[in-house]
Amino acid sequence: MFHYELGQAELRRLRQHPALPRSSGQRQEWQAEYLDTSDRALIRQGLQLSRVRQGWEWSMVLEQQNEQGGWGILGKAYCGPSGLDFSFVTDKKLKASLRALGSKLQSWGVAEVHQEHLQVDTVAGPVGVSLERINLHHRGQSQVVGRLSLDVMEGDGRNVHLLARALLEKHSLCFGHQSLVSLLAGLVAEDQPVRAAKAKPTLPDTRDGGEAFCHIARNCIQHLSLNLPGLQTSDEPEFVHQARVAIRRLRSALKLFGPWLPESFVQEFSERWRIQANALGDCRNLDVFLGETLPLMERDLPGEAVMGRLRAAACRKQRQARKSARQHMNSHQTRLLLLDFEWALLQLRFQKDMPSLKKLARKRLLSRARQVTCLGEAVCQAGPEARHELRIAFKKLRYALEFFASLFDTQDTVRYLAGLVDLQEVLGHLNDLATAELLVDDLLPATAARQPRAWLAARSGLLVEALPEAIGHFLAVSPPWAPGKPKACPERAPQG
Repeated sequence: MFHYELGQAELRRLRQHPALPRSSGQRQEWQAEYLDTSDRALIRQGLQLSRVRQGWEWSMVLEQQNEQGGWGILGKAYCGPSGLDFSFVTDKKLKASLRALGSKLQSWGVAEVHQEHLQVDTVAGPVGVSLERINLHHRGQSQVVGRLSLDVMEGDGRNVHLLARALLEKHSLCFGHQSLVSLLAGLVAEDQPVRAAKAKPTLPDTRDGGEAFCHIARNCIQHLSLNLPGLQTSDEPEFVHQARVAIRRLRSALKLFGPWLPESFVQEFSERWRIQANALGDCRNLDVFLGETLPLMERDLPGEAVMGRLRAAACRKQRQARKSARQHMNSHQTRLLLLDFEWALLQLRFQKDMPSLKKLARKRLLSRARQVTCLGEAVCQAGPEARHELRIAFKKLRYALEFFASLFDTQDTVRYLAGLVDLQEVLGHLNDLATAELLVDDLLPATAARQPRAWLAARSGLLVEALPEAIGHFLAVSPPWAPGKPKACPERAPQG
């Protein structure tokens, strides 16, 4: 129901929490040795092969990665401690492929799992608690990771939610579980630069809009969770960017499905996630300014003393903003939000008139495309605020289409999305320049800010001149969800 990761020391502290029984629970131990070729041929095919020992028994396990990033068992058979036997694989082509790789397969990592299963008795019924200490090994390197799982045994799960909140009050728990192979992959890549995780939107195989929303929301949470560790330990700007994108996508999904969600759910979590996004805003703005805008300004204004002053002031402010962002995203408030949101998803009830997924997708995409058309046709004569509003509308349309992309023709969707992303980039650059003006005014006195402001104004002017033609080209493209151009703009653009 609820799953967390934690460090070895935190796992020991957690075991002493007064809510957990003092007596030992049921214990299990097992070991998994992962096999692959030196160039990771199996992993690249979305497969993982392991030899598992539990007690005196050995088994060969073949798993396949699903669209959600999880792993499902393709086959399992008892075996000996050595040798490879793929007779349990039913797919003939796959079996032949595995046998061909047999001599090249080698051990690349071992996970030793020590589990303790506990039962916590509450007034509303017992809660199942599983604690795991996982020892990871890879070519002389070792690491210990803890995992916690809380599951309902009786009742509607409220007791599990309350226990989780009590544990979060005292302990630093990271929301979500990585698979053993993902944990091992992290150990393997310890000496390599850590990369931020990008969004990988998928849809479940369903016609139900409610199931689709929950899947999209959890996909966004996973995107966020994968970037939180890097945000805390690395100064690489992409971690902040991707964490912010994950939250924006989630807020966009809340609005997209809003007409069929409980109003109280949308209001509460739209606001709570807005606070999270804002906590990253200053850090992201300064990352863009220092990494993209200021280098171009320094290139075009060489030798200007004010450039050194501007960079030094921006770096000081960036350090403060990054520290603040880290504190907020590692706070009890953030951990509680992740728990409460997952609990709310489990309890969610949708409107009875919710249409089938494809009808819902067409309806919402059409609404968002109309809004883009209205704003796009008017923006040529408008100022920065209208361009900002258009950029947000484009972003909502892009996220919506990425959520629903698998419902429509792939070629049409790719072509339309490419134009959408290109135009959003132009609008994004304009917004970055507007933000840079505010930063320059904040970081420099008025007399020193004149040259940088003049450079920013000239740069913005060039982009604004090219905007009408770019918007016209995009609006002429037929969208993948409906033949022909989106309907003409009514007097007032529909909201949402």
